[in-house]
Amino acid sequence: MFFIFSSLVSAQTLTWQTDQLIEDNVGNHGSNPKLAISGDKVVAVWRQSDGANNRIYSNYSLDGGVTWQTDQLIEDNAGNDGWDAQVAISGDKVVAVWYQSDGANDRIYSNYSLDGGTTWQTDQLIEDNA
Repeated sequence: MFFIFSSLVSAQTLTWQTDQLIEDNVGNHGSNPKLAISGDKVVAVWRQSDGANNRIYSNYSLDGGVTWQTDQLIEDNAGNDGWDAQVAISGDKVVAVWYQSDGANDRIYSNYSLDGGTTWQTDQLIEDNA
């Protein structure tokens, strides 16, 4: 087995830009970010502590990650932990899924955006295996 590497790939130089804080939850830990990209649209989801529980947040960029908007809470299950959010995007359609405790069991929830992550709908329980 052998590999051929293009000289075009090795001739390109990648330059990293300055890092940016994309969440505004001072004093609370964020973790496990996931990204989805469609053209210049980028959507991020992650787990964020509110001081008592882990919640699911999102933020979006319309210019490939150069600038970011204000982060948003995309689930409404206060008092229950959410984690392991995943995200997918196709054009302007964005879907996020995650685990969410209902106090007794871990359930699967989802939310979606039809405008690239600008606005989100109401989160939904998408499985019925209590």
